[in-house]
Amino acid sequence: MEKQKEQIQRGILQECFHDFSLAESKAYLWQLFSLTVSGGYNRQPLERREKLLAFYEHLQEVLNALEPMLTEKALDSRQLTDSFIIKSPE
Repeated sequence: MEKQKEQIQRGILQECFHDFSLAESKAYLWQLFSLTVSGGYNRQPLERREKLLAFYEHLQEVLNALEPMLTEKALDSRQLTDSFIIKSPE
């Protein structure tokens, strides 16, 4: 069962990096961040906003695939301490 979960997680990661290379991922992450904090996101063409949203969804899938690989102890020991962090509604 564990091996099957690991294969599924690996498949998710491979799919994500097939759609967005590592270099593209870094570029999109920076663009998403900079456009969000500068307030420029809504001024972007629709196609670019859709691409950034698709990247965000893929990044969420990567994080979801990585989460089970961490032990519960590691997760419990790294609680959010920044009071300004807003948790995802998930």
